Amino acid sequence: MLLSVLFRRRFNDAVKRSRLSLAQLARASSNSPSKIQSIANGDFDNSKDGPGLFGIHRATVVLRVGLDALAPPNKTLRPDVNDFLSCFEGPDQPMSDFQSVIRFCDVYHKPMDGMTRLKRLGPGSLLVEVSNINDPALLQIEYEGWSAKRRHQISDRHVRAWTEGHCIDSEIYTADFVQTSLQPRLSLIVAACRTRDFDGEIVLLVFAERLRKQL
Repeated sequence: MLLSVLFRRRFNDAVKRSRLSLAQLARASSNSPSKIQSIANGDFDNSKDGPGLFGIHRATVVLRVGLDALAPPNKTLRPDVNDFLSCFEGPDQPMSDFQSVIRFCDVYHKPMDGMTRLKRLGPGSLLVEVSNINDPALLQIEYEGWSAKRRHQISDRHVRAWTEGHCIDSEIYTADFVQTSLQPRLSLIVAACRTRDFDGEIVLLVFAERLRKQL
């Protein structure tokens, strides 16, 4: 799924640089308009109705880019903040739209009374990685033991994301995890958006990316 997101973004960037419309690209590459639209959407299908590898190849020849430039090998399988934001099309959209990045995100309930409340952890989220804790109840206890300043910093971001639909912050992340005796200090970029969970609840989806190695 992540490969699809990367390819889609780079393919559409190549189309913009070419100054061709999708209809013009379809004609020039001997593809139907629907197949070019499928490629632009990141949908890969080798059936008779899908774009297939040869259809994609013909389009990239017209665009004068190689397939490896559109989808180079990913050194890690972790997405970045651009991959996360490429899934976001507006507040309260279905959580299913984030399938390609969701395992790297954490889900929070609506912020209330200056508190943030974890609902679910992504198994590959940065919070799980730096804390070495994968139980949301334990992480909630850790959070409630942090300084008022630190809790306010987090809750303020969640309130802004909830009110505005989304927000992006950079921060120096510091925290003391009593359960694991870890004291990480990281430079992060954090993106959060209001979305609709699989059970219909409106929640916050939060993604964090490490900007550089641990300080």
